Amino acid sequence: MPRGSEQLSRGADADPAIEWVAHRVGGFEQLLVLGVATDAASRGVALLRQSAARFGIGVSLVGLGSAYPCHAFKVVALRAALEQALERYELVLFVDAYDTLFMTDLDEILAKYRALDAPFVMSAEIVRSPPEGPPEELFPPAPTPFRFPNSGGFVAPPAAVLRALERFDRPEVWRTDNDQAFWSDVYLEGGSDDAIRLDHGCSIFQCQWWSEQTLRPLRRPLARTGRMRNRVTGARPCLFHANGFCDLEAGARWILGSSYRPPPDRRIFHGLRRGRWRQRVWRRWPWRADGVAKD
Repeated sequence: MPRGSEQLSRGADADPAIEWVAHRVGGFEQLLVLGVATDAASRGVALLRQSAARFGIGVSLVGLGSAYPCHAFKVVALRAALEQALERYELVLFVDAYDTLFMTDLDEILAKYRALDAPFVMSAEIVRSPPEGPPEELFPPAPTPFRFPNSGGFVAPPAAVLRALERFDRPEVWRTDNDQAFWSDVYLEGGSDDAIRLDHGCSIFQCQWWSEQTLRPLRRPLARTGRMRNRVTGARPCLFHANGFCDLEAGARWILGSSYRPPPDRRIFHGLRRGRWRQRVWRRWPWRADGVAKD
């Protein structure tokens, strides 16, 4: 059992496939760390759990054993889980289960969540995705290149997430089978007390797609902690998200350090080799050299 956590007893209506784990940390008595996954034996889930276990974090997974027809499944599974968790938990930290790694403990994550002073904080990324989502001109300007919502990580009270998910049944906002298009619509709609605020500074979440050159491993002696620094925002993110065609294994090798063990097939994630990925990002983003802070 992870340090600082306890496994909750399941009620009669609880999903027996979910291992409900409560964390008492940072002033919150009931914090849930949640991910959606259909295959608990996948490489990504194993690395997520390994990175979380270093900090005594237990990750509850929903959707195990189910089919995964499209990304909309994440929204359906998330809503079903939070309806059960509504009365049990004060706060939920959601992460993409297949390509996310923890780089620090929940105390630091919650301290940064409080500093953002918003009930619903979602990760941000450089590119608008998916193409069928809202057009780029609808998104407000941001203080950093991380302008667009990424649904692979957020922190919020379960009630606030469920209020947002009530819009799932409205056809005017659910126009695609991609969960990120749905969350983009929710973000743009705003207007409520628990409207989504993006983590533009990457203080909690670091999304890697098209932004590899912004992240730099910290030099010794901090290198032994497996932390990284965003060279554009100056932040030290808490969660590493290898979304898109990014190299999860490269991140895991640094973050997990001596405990990292490579897979039998080095190309198990995400298709593009690291060299081609770097060249593409380096050519595309002219701001790469602006405001680069030195360690």
